[in-house]
Amino acid sequence: MTEEKKQETAAEVEIKIYTSYYAKKNQLEEEEILPIGISVGYPRGIKGLLMYKPLNPTWAMLNGTHENYLKSYDALLRKLNAQTVCNDLQQIAEEAGYDRIALCCYEKPGDFCHRRLVAEWLERELGIEVKEYRFNIRPNRKQSQSEKDLFDD
Repeated sequence: MTEEKKQETAAEVEIKIYTSYYAKKNQLEEEEILPIGISVGYPRGIKGLLMYKPLNPTWAMLNGTHENYLKSYDALLRKLNAQTVCNDLQQIAEEAGYDRIALCCYEKPGDFCHRRLVAEWLERELGIEVKEYRFNIRPNRKQSQSEKDLFDD
């Protein structure tokens, strides 16, 4: 995507998108950020959580190797349109009365999680910034070559 197109698209995104994990759900809500689950299921005891299933990994992905997970999740993202996903998330947020959302999963910041793959995909495709909620630095883990090559064409 060209820089000009990214700027146009970023202007169309009216909500602020973060990533986070389920343990921060109450904190997110206190700060008027709508948590939206993007995982297969959600922790017991969490009630009323909205889910956005198109970004959920599958059980087959979760039960396979890390490399196969990355390839399969990349294939899932390639089938989706980032602007459509963003529009869907924006509609969910507006219907719930929010202008900020957090895409949530189980893993703590710094641990590998598909929500970071989603964030990087949205950043690349739409030219927006998607930060981890209350986590000022990017995870400091070493990426495998397959992760580095994940979105290379």
